[in-house]
Amino acid sequence: MLKQIARIFGSAASILALLLLAACGGGGGSPGAAPGTGALSVGALTAVNLQVGASTLNPIPIRGGTPPYTVASSNEAVAQAGIGADNSLVLGGRTAGTATVIVRDRAGASVSLEVTVAPGLQLSSTAPAAFTLGVTELRNFSVAGGVAPYTIVSSNEAIASVVNLGGGNWSILGRALGDVNVVIRDATGAELTRAVTVAAAVPLSSTAPAAFTLGVTELRNFSVAGGVAPYTITGSNEAVAAVSNLGGGNWSILGRGLGTVNVVIRDATGAEITRAVTVQTLPLAVSSSSLTLPIDIPAIVTLTGGQPPYRVLDRIPAALSVTPVPGVANEFQIVGRLVSGNLDIAFADDANQTVRTSVTINAATPGVRLSPSALTISELGTDTTQPIRLMVFGAVGEFTVFSSHLNLLQPEPPATPVAPVRPVTPEPLPEAREIRIVTGLNGNRCIDLPAIEVTITVVDSTRAVGTSVITIQDRIVGTALPCP
Repeated sequence: MLKQIARIFGSAASILALLLLAACGGGGGSPGAAPGTGALSVGALTAVNLQVGASTLNPIPIRGGTPPYTVASSNEAVAQAGIGADNSLVLGGRTAGTATVIVRDRAGASVSLEVTVAPGLQLSSTAPAAFTLGVTELRNFSVAGGVAPYTIVSSNEAIASVVNLGGGNWSILGRALGDVNVVIRDATGAELTRAVTVAAAVPLSSTAPAAFTLGVTELRNFSVAGGVAPYTITGSNEAVAAVSNLGGGNWSILGRGLGTVNVVIRDATGAEITRAVTVQTLPLAVSSSSLTLPIDIPAIVTLTGGQPPYRVLDRIPAALSVTPVPGVANEFQIVGRLVSGNLDIAFADDANQTVRTSVTINAATPGVRLSPSALTISELGTDTTQPIRLMVFGAVGEFTVFSSHLNLLQPEPPATPVAPVRPVTPEPLPEAREIRIVTGLNGNRCIDLPAIEVTITVVDSTRAVGTSVITIQDRIVGTALPCP
């Protein structure tokens, strides 16, 4: 009887379900059951879905009618049916397809159930087909598909020991140099093999340089590799620099105050590396050293480095208005009021470092306009990771943004549809939409010429066009130094 059940259902779960059947007198009926009440029903169901090799782990109650009951499948090659304990219907999937299961009572009343058996998911594991493990290194993986439960074994526990954690999860620990096969089997006998090489442990390392400089308020991210996870990452002075262990071998450090700090990275075996960090004030920088603006159309510049807070220095020319962007400590909005050229705006930080932006104001033209319409930036510097913010005015409907040098600068895809926004200036201005220009496909904006012009073009739904020309200068103006 048990051999027959195992052949029909092909899984331990199905065998367990039909052991109940055997205990109450077989699969054809249910003698001795209490009389039913009401109309014959099968758990108020009309259809059931199964996978190949699986069974109904939760028996389906048969109620009503007149016991004993009998059950039959229209296609036993697809779905097998039986009656288990307490007048419950037990189903098992054999091959993909459909079948009708009919339950009858002693009085001849019947009820049918449509059973669909889907192909089983292929047995798989998150472990690569072949991978290398360090001695004493522990890694975790999972299994999916097939038919649970799973068995997971190592061909040589002295080289790599495997622990079946249950729930489809397993771990492997490197013990000695050599090669092993990890064999994963499901309840139907389907099998996977993973080839594992246990090698000498990879030395602990980090993408952070052995010694580096960090600015006050500057945040940098690094990663850890090698050694044996998990890692602990700590800083020697949180008042100077705050270190955060982000998990997964990633960590960040934020400059807080002037001074030095050691970052200590340890793995699970106690192996250790140290990174020496100096937190200092970085040179004050502005996102654009020169701007060309249409009259009454705002532009925003961003200050980086130095020592916040930032402020506008000296008197502002009458042809301009310069105001801090509300809620943003390092951004200022510039609006031209009169047509003029070469107007200098000086910004300063709390340590009295200064930086200047030269502004030219042109007469506004109808159609699509970008502000600033021209600007100059450096190929390197503290501001290279800051997006360049351009305001688009006069565009009708949706618009498309193009770059003439995608390798150097490219438009940042918006996270959400670009909606009209009001400029922060209190004066009434046309509705604007902001676009952000970020580092291009090269991953940097380094050039081997004294300067390169990148044209950003906006085309709206009416095919009207507006442009902004961004000039990238060599890090030492007037030279053509090779990229570092």
